[in-house]
Amino acid sequence: AVDDAQRLRWLAATAGIGKEVPLTFQRRGRLERSVAKLAVMPDAEPAGTTPQPVIVGLVVREVDVPTARSEGLALPLGAVVREVKPGSAASQAGIRAGDVILKLNDVNIHAPGNLTRAFNRLESGGVARVVLRRDGQTHFLALRKP
Repeated sequence: AVDDAQRLRWLAATAGIGKEVPLTFQRRGRLERSVAKLAVMPDAEPAGTTPQPVIVGLVVREVDVPTARSEGLALPLGAVVREVKPGSAASQAGIRAGDVILKLNDVNIHAPGNLTRAFNRLESGGVARVVLRRDGQTHFLALRKP
C-alpha cells in the first residue's frame, strides 16, 4: 500500500515510461481496480527543478534520484538546500547549500512542503533539531526559529 504522495511519485518514476501498472484504489468506500500506462507529462518540469523558498533563509527543492544516490539514501526523500541566505538562522545553524534535510525534530522530511509545515509548528525563539546528510555523512544541528 502507498500512503504517501512522495512514495507514489518514486514508484512511478522508477517503474519506467510506457510500463502498464495495476492499481487498486478506494473510491466511495469501495475498492476498485484499473491499469495505468506510465507516460511523460506534457510540458512537465523534471522533478525537483523548481526551487521553493521555505524557512529562515533557505531555498530548497525535492531530492532527485542522483542526489539520493550520492548521499547514500535508499529513496529520494528529504529537502535539498539550494541556497542559504548569509546571516540567516539557517546560516548560523551551519546549514549549507547541498545539504539534504531529512528530519526536523521528530518529523521525517519527505518533501519541501513537509519541511515548511514542521518548521511552522515551532514557536518563535524555539529550537529545532535538524538531521541532514552532507557529503554522505549524517549531521545533527540546532536551528532557532526567529
